[in-house]
Amino acid sequence: MRCNGDRQLRVAKERLLFADGTVGTEVTILNYFVTNERLKYRVQHDDKNVQWTFEEGELEPIPGITKFVRYNSETGEEEKLPV
Repeated sequence: MRCNGDRQLRVAKERLLFADGTVGTEVTILNYFVTNERLKYRVQHDDKNVQWTFEEGELEPIPGITKFVRYNSETGEEEKLPV
């Protein structure tokens, strides 16, 4: 999700929810990266052997748990956003 300007992204940290039909699965964010102006997350299931890569929009924030930062894609800097 874009923040202020083209080079800043709102990025989730720690935990997100992957909703597959009617079942939701909490996943841990391992890292994130930007490709062709698309934000992607590398996430891990509680089973440490299961990892996936998802595009932004395929995962949902968990109210009260998911924290966000403002990521500047030009400098690589992160700034915590208020909860």
